[in-house]
Amino acid sequence: MNIATALNRKYVNYTIVMLTSLCINNPVHIDAYLLHCELTDKDIDFIEESLKNYDINIIPLKINRQVFSEKVPVNNMWSIETYFRLMLTYLLPDTVNRILYLDVDIIVNKDISELYNMVLNGSALAGAYDRNGYGTTLEQLDSPKQREMFGKLAGSEPFYFNAGVLLYNIDWMKQNNISLNTYVNALNDWNFEMPAFDQDILNYVFFGKVKYIDWEKYNLFTLLAFNDGAKETDAEKASILHFSSSYKPWTTNSIHYEIEDIWWRYAKRSSIYSTIADQYITGMTQDPFLKQYTDYLLTQTETQKKTIDDQNNTISVLKNSLSEQNNVILEQKEVIDQLVKINKKLVIKK
Repeated sequence: MNIATALNRKYVNYTIVMLTSLCINNPVHIDAYLLHCELTDKDIDFIEESLKNYDINIIPLKINRQVFSEKVPVNNMWSIETYFRLMLTYLLPDTVNRILYLDVDIIVNKDISELYNMVLNGSALAGAYDRNGYGTTLEQLDSPKQREMFGKLAGSEPFYFNAGVLLYNIDWMKQNNISLNTYVNALNDWNFEMPAFDQDILNYVFFGKVKYIDWEKYNLFTLLAFNDGAKETDAEKASILHFSSSYKPWTTNSIHYEIEDIWWRYAKRSSIYSTIADQYITGMTQDPFLKQYTDYLLTQTETQKKTIDDQNNTISVLKNSLSEQNNVILEQKEVIDQLVKINKKLVIKK
């Protein structure tokens, strides 16, 4: 099984978790091609050592970032590494005729041999509709630029796929002379104004040449699924879970939800769990958002404590008042009893 992913040094540990989940659920020989521009020999050795108990061969493919840095937009959301997949066609050895690209923020939760070995029938690649089926038609696209560019190609049918899980038909791409220049020409068509950068370009270049796979099975966006009411038990049914939002299971200053437990379960089975857990705990203790939230909870607790104390004081006053009223009632009862006795005596004398 040929796998590719792109990473930088900050994502080494999370790449190991992704590959660990892949190996656990797919006990076959795996060649994992790591697209990067900054990993050191020590980083590569660390990844290999962390996965030594599995039948996986780590193959680093170092890319000169200058090839992209002057040609493509980069920001905090989209790193230079996200473009590296565009070079897959001619970076791979001739023996590779297909390869499954996986983002590093993915968990492979089941056997995916059916996906990997699927018949592509002349398609350039196989991928799933973006964002759990949202935003896949021309009308649903977020950006006017996307609607302009894809309006030249698309009708009313869903077409827009997510680039985080893609099965590449390398033979088809070589036969059709797909190269970096193919993508650069597409970038020029867009005037470099792509909201989703490489994903827009892949959808543009391969429009009409995609075999669509079940997103619920092979590319479940976990936060969107959670927002739609899915529980951890529902997400467990997916073969591939994609923690695609900016809120990652391992980040501290973000929203967390129960489906993330699946990611942490695989992290715990990796050889680097203690490192990831320590980093997470350290981050939590230093997180300014957490401090603010803790201060808020303390303030709320003090407010609630004062409210409870006030309520207890009110209850105590009420108890005292009731006790006094009860004493008055008892005294009145005694007077009434005396009057009744006197009245009986008067009746008898008559």
